[in-house]
Amino acid sequence: MAQVNLNIDELKDFINHIIENNRFLQTEGKKPVAVEVVGESGIGKTTCIMDMAKENKLDFVKLNLAQKGY
Repeated sequence: MAQVNLNIDELKDFINHIIENNRFLQTEGKKPVAVEVVGESGIGKTTCIMDMAKENKLDFVKLNLAQKGY
C-alpha cells in the first residue's frame, strides 16, 4: 500500500479528487475506492474529513478501531 504525507490543505484537495473520482466510477457501474487517513492524535484528521463530507453533502460514519465500544 502506498503512503503519502500531506498537510491539511493537500489532504482536502486529495479527498475532493477521490470524491469526484468515486462519483464518476459509480456512474460507470464500478466500485468506488476508499482512503485510510492516518496520523498523530489531535492534528485534525477527523474534523477535516467531517467538514469535507458536509461540504460534499455526503454521509459520514466514524469508525475508530482504537476506541472500545461496549
